[in-house]
Amino acid sequence: MSVTIVRTCDVCGKVIDYSKEQFWTVGVYFQGSDHMQSPAVSRSATEFKTINACRKCVEGMGIVPRAETKGVISAPPTIESLVRDIVRLAREDD
Repeated sequence: MSVTIVRTCDVCGKVIDYSKEQFWTVGVYFQGSDHMQSPAVSRSATEFKTINACRKCVEGMGIVPRAETKGVISAPPTIESLVRDIVRLAREDD
């Protein structure tokens, strides 16, 4: 007897067979200005946003390079733009 795990991409809505295609959970958490706390303590007191994305969408966000990219590689997106995209997508889910 086998088990098939199926996931849905939060960005494009594509249904993915987890055993055959790559799938990521991408997240951002916000830490306060108190740098003396450990990340575990800070994480529990902050808002943690995640999205589940297929490889095509993660490539589109610029988090991982495109598999077929050869030659000239464009500049990667800024951290700020990635955080904005992830938070925007997470808010759409709420």
